[in-house]
Amino acid sequence: MTKLKAYEEISKKFLTYLAYNDFSTGPCVSAAEFEQRLLDYPFLEYASNNWFIHNKHLEIQRSVAHLFNHIWVKFDSPKYLSWFQAFCDKTLTMKREWNTYKITNPSIIYYPSLWGLQALLDHGANVNAEGGYYGSSLQVAYRNGFMAHQRHEKILLTLLDAGADMYIVREKYRSVLEAAKANEHNKVVEIL
Repeated sequence: MTKLKAYEEISKKFLTYLAYNDFSTGPCVSAAEFEQRLLDYPFLEYASNNWFIHNKHLEIQRSVAHLFNHIWVKFDSPKYLSWFQAFCDKTLTMKREWNTYKITNPSIIYYPSLWGLQALLDHGANVNAEGGYYGSSLQVAYRNGFMAHQRHEKILLTLLDAGADMYIVREKYRSVLEAAKANEHNKVVEIL
């Protein structure tokens, strides 16, 4: 088995787990309910926080795209919110917080834009949907320091090709183009 095939199999397992019908009830409404969910589904937190690590290659994304339809259908999808609650639990805070997911309110493409998920764009995800701390998918990709890696240049180009608006301004943050100019990220300015 090749490394790529192994990653594909791992991605399928993680996404299949996250697509369980049991998560159709949506996010938990209390800390006790969330703790019980983590006990009942011991793989939930790990799968929520690691599935994308094995899903970076476009070939893998396309082979598991049908599984996205069970989770990332729309922002208020119960399975999406169940995943997002488990993802936010430790990712966005230093301690376990069952309700952190309520604070950020990201668009459905927000976090996947960090990982370059072409498959979501292929399925018509709105690349300019706003939400989360930074706003649009292009803004979060830029703020994540993606220009440090060549792979992230592809994310920028993919988002732009999908119609991402480089001029969107979110509250106190500049547009991606303004931020790139101010921070002297010449490669980003050139691409934009």
